[in-house]
Amino acid sequence: MGTLTLAIIQDLLQSQRNSYSFYLSESMLFNTVWLLFGPVAYVQLHLFEGVRWLSGRLSGHYRTAAFVVSSSVVHLVAFSVLVYGLSVVFFNHTYTPVGNFTYSLSQDLYKYLLVYGAIALVGLSRPPTKSTPLQTNPDSPLATGLDRITVMSGRTTVVVPTHEIILIRSDAPYLRVLTADKTYLHTQTLKAISRQLDKHRFVRVHKSTIVNVQRVVSFRSRLNGDYDLLLDNQTEVRLSRHYVPAFRQCYTGDSSF
Repeated sequence: MGTLTLAIIQDLLQSQRNSYSFYLSESMLFNTVWLLFGPVAYVQLHLFEGVRWLSGRLSGHYRTAAFVVSSSVVHLVAFSVLVYGLSVVFFNHTYTPVGNFTYSLSQDLYKYLLVYGAIALVGLSRPPTKSTPLQTNPDSPLATGLDRITVMSGRTTVVVPTHEIILIRSDAPYLRVLTADKTYLHTQTLKAISRQLDKHRFVRVHKSTIVNVQRVVSFRSRLNGDYDLLLDNQTEVRLSRHYVPAFRQCYTGDSSF
């Protein structure tokens, strides 16, 4: 709101300097351009951080340029529609979306490029294209849990070595135990089986998911406290913020990222 107020004051000073009429309502209407930077930047940053295609194909200056250009276009369109809608509701005359677009393009383009360029330098300073490699904690104690479990495959009971398990996911009334080759059903609860597994290898990452940390390839922040884990079978699993300390402990002995 401070920026909006300053912009209105600037319009007032310019009108006095150039001896033309000042209309507060129109000044407020067209200076709504400043109110859109926050929402547009928030959405765009999450898009560029969260979409695997964008983060994998774009890097460096190309990624920054794509962010600035796409954010500016989104802002132009949003501003054009917003001004049109407000003029329909609150004004006796209507400002058309096309007219708003061309006006803002000619008057405000430099603002978009400067502001989104600065946001890109800060918000995209850690390229998500390079996922953070994980290494197991060399000081972890020796395994203390089961080295195999029995699971069901149809009507057959199968013995599965725990080191082959990639993840265990709750799918009531069963658990789904995933290995590289097959998915098995298991009748225990997630809480019960987690007590039996090696706590230095298997960690709960979500209320419904346990992963084998030795099968985790990388992790990437969602910018809200959660992370995406990429497993070596290319499965992506959500790491909830509540389980981050326990997950991190398995790798570095430090419970914080």
